[in-house]
Amino acid sequence: MKINEIYTAFVTWQNGGKRRPILIIETENNEFYFLKVTSKYSNKSERIKKIYYPLQDWQNEGLKKQSYIDVGTVLNLSKKDVSLKYVGKLTIKDRKGLAKFIENIES
Repeated sequence: MKINEIYTAFVTWQNGGKRRPILIIETENNEFYFLKVTSKYSNKSERIKKIYYPLQDWQNEGLKKQSYIDVGTVLNLSKKDVSLKYVGKLTIKDRKGLAKFIENIES
């Protein structure tokens, strides 16, 4: 597991769960930090859309449809508590685009 790689992780809730894509942004010891990746965008509020980075090379990154990185919340999990499946890796174009997107939000 490396920074800028996309995986799916099984996310659970009361009545079940499903695999969701995530972007690894940091790993240390037994934990990793990640951002959620979603394809749901059009019905979101303008406030939410402002924190969703649109992936430019989503197909080359292993995703099945136009996807967005939710930069609003950094989450973390223990490596031993989750089963991950490799999807792909951000292209240089999206790594630079994401960095600039986050920089513009913070300024």
